Amino acid sequence: LVLGLIWLIVAVQSFLLLPVLDARVGMILKGVQPPPAPWHVVYVALEVTKLVTLVAAAWLCARHLGAARSAA
Repeated sequence: LVLGLIWLIVAVQSFLLLPVLDARVGMILKGVQPPPAPWHVVYVALEVTKLVTLVAAAWLCARHLGAARSAA
């Protein structure tokens, strides 16, 4: 479940958000001011969610390894 959430976040960022953000950068480089949009905030929110999920996955793995070592 945890790894599935991480994969989902990476997929959304890679295939949905990055192309939209790249198009906005292209507009800015051409001197056009793009209309306000929430995409950077969404990207940052997903990054924070991904970080928390990775920390949770590491904690669960460490806990599992600790339990396995104490049982042996």
